[in-house]
Amino acid sequence: MGEVAEKKRTLDDITRELQEVLWRIDEGDGVLDDDLERSLDECEEEFEVKVNSILWVMEKQAAMSERLQSRSRALLAKAKTIEREHKRLQEYLLRHLMQLGVDRLTTKDYTVGVYKSPDKVSIEDLDAFLEAHQSTSLVRAKVKLEPVMGEIKIALKEGKTVTGCTLITGRKRLGVK
Repeated sequence: MGEVAEKKRTLDDITRELQEVLWRIDEGDGVLDDDLERSLDECEEEFEVKVNSILWVMEKQAAMSERLQSRSRALLAKAKTIEREHKRLQEYLLRHLMQLGVDRLTTKDYTVGVYKSPDKVSIEDLDAFLEAHQSTSLVRAKVKLEPVMGEIKIALKEGKTVTGCTLITGRKRLGVK
Protein backbone atom coordinates (compact mmCIF):
# COMPACT_ATOMS: atom_id res chain seq x y z
CA MET A 1 0.00 0.00 0.00
CA GLY A 2 1.09 3.58 -0.72
CA GLU A 3 1.99 5.98 2.04
CA VAL A 4 -0.34 8.80 2.95
CA ALA A 5 1.00 12.08 1.63
CA GLU A 6 1.96 14.55 4.34
CA LYS A 7 -0.38 17.54 4.41
CA LYS A 8 1.39 20.75 3.44
CA ARG A 9 1.53 23.22 6.27
CA THR A 10 0.08 26.66 5.87
CA LEU A 11 1.87 29.88 6.71
CA ASP A 12 -0.54 30.16 9.66
CA ASP A 13 0.64 26.78 10.98
CA ILE A 14 4.32 27.64 10.53
CA THR A 15 3.91 31.07 12.13
CA ARG A 16 2.07 29.56 15.09
CA GLU A 17 4.82 26.97 15.61
CA LEU A 18 7.55 29.61 15.26
CA GLN A 19 5.79 31.76 17.87
CA GLU A 20 5.58 28.74 20.21
CA VAL A 21 9.31 28.07 19.80
CA LEU A 22 10.12 31.73 20.46
CA TRP A 23 7.83 31.67 23.51
CA ARG A 24 9.62 28.56 24.81
CA ILE A 25 12.96 30.34 24.34
CA ASP A 26 11.65 33.37 26.28
CA GLU A 27 10.35 31.08 29.04
CA GLY A 28 13.79 29.48 29.29
CA ASP A 29 15.40 32.90 29.82
CA GLY A 30 16.78 32.89 26.27
CA VAL A 31 18.70 29.64 26.75
CA LEU A 32 18.75 27.43 23.66
CA ASP A 33 19.19 23.72 24.10
CA ASP A 34 19.93 21.56 21.04
CA ASP A 35 16.28 20.55 20.63
CA LEU A 36 15.03 24.14 20.81
CA GLU A 37 17.73 25.40 18.45
CA ARG A 38 16.90 22.67 15.91
CA SER A 39 13.17 23.53 16.16
CA LEU A 40 13.94 27.22 15.70
CA ASP A 41 16.16 26.57 12.65
CA GLU A 42 13.56 24.25 11.08
CA CYS A 43 10.73 26.73 11.67
CA GLU A 44 12.72 29.67 10.30
CA GLU A 45 13.76 27.67 7.23
CA GLU A 46 10.21 26.43 6.62
CA PHE A 47 8.88 29.98 7.11
CA GLU A 48 11.35 31.36 4.55
CA VAL A 49 10.50 28.63 2.03
CA LYS A 50 6.76 29.25 2.47
CA VAL A 51 7.18 33.05 2.13
CA ASN A 52 9.25 32.50 -1.01
CA SER A 53 6.52 30.25 -2.43
CA ILE A 54 3.82 32.83 -1.68
CA LEU A 55 5.90 35.58 -3.31
CA TRP A 56 6.38 33.36 -6.37
CA VAL A 57 2.61 32.85 -6.64
CA MET A 58 2.03 36.60 -6.19
CA GLU A 59 4.53 37.33 -8.98
CA LYS A 60 2.80 34.87 -11.30
CA GLN A 61 -0.62 36.32 -10.46
CA ALA A 62 0.58 39.88 -11.15
CA ALA A 63 2.05 38.79 -14.49
CA MET A 64 -1.15 36.92 -15.41
CA SER A 65 -3.27 39.91 -14.42
CA GLU A 66 -1.15 42.20 -16.63
CA ARG A 67 -1.38 39.77 -19.55
CA LEU A 68 -5.14 39.50 -19.17
CA GLN A 69 -5.53 43.28 -18.90
CA SER A 70 -3.36 43.74 -21.99
CA ARG A 71 -5.37 41.11 -23.85
CA SER A 72 -8.58 42.77 -22.68
CA ARG A 73 -7.41 46.12 -24.08
CA ALA A 74 -6.48 44.44 -27.36
CA LEU A 75 -9.87 42.70 -27.57
CA LEU A 76 -11.69 45.95 -26.77
CA ALA A 77 -9.77 47.73 -29.54
CA LYS A 78 -10.63 44.90 -31.93
CA ALA A 79 -14.31 45.07 -30.93
CA LYS A 80 -14.36 48.82 -31.60
CA THR A 81 -12.78 48.26 -35.02
CA ILE A 82 -15.38 45.62 -35.87
CA GLU A 83 -18.15 47.90 -34.62
CA ARG A 84 -16.90 50.74 -36.87
CA GLU A 85 -16.70 48.35 -39.83
CA HIS A 86 -20.26 47.16 -39.10
CA LYS A 87 -21.53 50.74 -39.06
CA ARG A 88 -19.63 51.55 -42.27
CA LEU A 89 -21.16 48.53 -44.07
CA GLN A 90 -24.61 49.44 -42.79
CA GLU A 91 -24.28 52.99 -44.14
CA TYR A 92 -22.81 51.64 -47.40
CA LEU A 93 -25.71 49.27 -47.95
CA LEU A 94 -28.30 51.92 -47.00
CA ARG A 95 -26.76 54.40 -49.43
CA HIS A 96 -26.97 51.93 -52.35
CA LEU A 97 -30.50 50.76 -51.51
CA MET A 98 -31.66 54.38 -51.36
CA GLN A 99 -29.80 55.21 -54.59
CA LEU A 100 -31.78 52.50 -56.38
CA GLY A 101 -35.05 53.36 -54.60
CA VAL A 102 -35.29 49.88 -52.99
CA ASP A 103 -37.38 49.95 -49.77
CA ARG A 104 -37.30 46.21 -49.15
CA LEU A 105 -35.18 43.35 -50.45
CA THR A 106 -35.29 39.66 -49.60
CA THR A 107 -32.18 37.60 -50.24
CA LYS A 108 -31.59 33.89 -49.70
CA ASP A 109 -30.81 34.41 -45.99
CA TYR A 110 -32.01 37.90 -45.05
CA THR A 111 -34.64 40.55 -45.55
CA VAL A 112 -33.45 44.13 -45.47
CA GLY A 113 -35.60 47.23 -45.39
CA VAL A 114 -35.11 50.99 -45.52
CA TYR A 115 -37.12 52.69 -42.79
CA LYS A 116 -37.55 56.24 -41.54
CA SER A 117 -35.42 56.85 -38.45
CA PRO A 118 -36.81 58.72 -35.45
CA ASP A 119 -35.92 62.40 -35.28
CA LYS A 120 -32.62 63.20 -33.60
CA VAL A 121 -31.28 66.40 -32.04
CA SER A 122 -27.86 67.65 -33.03
CA ILE A 123 -26.19 70.31 -30.89
CA GLU A 124 -23.56 72.06 -33.00
CA ASP A 125 -22.31 74.54 -30.36
CA LEU A 126 -22.69 73.16 -26.85
CA ASP A 127 -21.24 76.21 -25.08
CA ALA A 128 -23.60 78.60 -26.88
CA PHE A 129 -26.55 76.31 -26.19
CA LEU A 130 -25.76 76.02 -22.46
CA GLU A 131 -25.26 79.76 -22.09
CA ALA A 132 -28.55 80.56 -23.82
CA HIS A 133 -30.63 77.90 -22.05
CA GLN A 134 -28.99 77.34 -18.65
CA SER A 135 -32.07 78.42 -16.68
CA THR A 136 -34.61 76.53 -18.75
CA SER A 137 -36.05 73.04 -18.70
CA LEU A 138 -33.81 72.23 -21.68
CA VAL A 139 -30.81 71.88 -19.35
CA ARG A 140 -30.35 69.93 -16.15
CA ALA A 141 -27.39 69.99 -13.83
CA LYS A 142 -25.69 66.70 -13.07
CA VAL A 143 -23.65 66.94 -9.92
CA LYS A 144 -21.53 64.12 -8.61
CA LEU A 145 -20.27 64.59 -5.10
CA GLU A 146 -17.24 62.63 -4.07
CA PRO A 147 -14.87 62.89 -1.13
CA VAL A 148 -11.43 64.45 -1.65
CA MET A 149 -9.40 61.90 0.27
CA GLY A 150 -6.17 63.95 0.38
CA GLU A 151 -7.94 66.97 1.89
CA ILE A 152 -9.77 64.77 4.39
CA LYS A 153 -6.46 63.21 5.48
CA ILE A 154 -4.87 66.64 5.97
CA ALA A 155 -7.85 67.87 8.02
CA LEU A 156 -7.81 64.78 10.23
CA LYS A 157 -4.04 65.01 10.75
CA GLU A 158 -4.51 68.64 11.82
CA GLY A 159 -6.92 67.38 14.49
CA LYS A 160 -10.08 68.66 12.82
CA THR A 161 -13.32 66.71 13.11
CA VAL A 162 -14.59 65.37 9.80
CA THR A 163 -18.02 63.81 10.26
CA GLY A 164 -18.15 60.21 9.11
CA CYS A 165 -14.38 59.87 8.75
CA THR A 166 -11.52 58.56 10.85
CA LEU A 167 -7.79 58.48 10.21
CA ILE A 168 -6.36 54.97 10.20
CA THR A 169 -2.72 55.01 11.27
CA GLY A 170 -0.08 52.40 11.89
CA ARG A 171 -1.12 50.21 8.97
CA LYS A 172 1.49 48.03 7.35
CA ARG A 173 1.84 47.18 3.70
CA LEU A 174 3.92 44.61 1.91
CA GLY A 175 6.73 45.77 -0.36
CA VAL A 176 8.31 43.23 -2.69
CA LYS A 177 11.43 43.83 -4.79
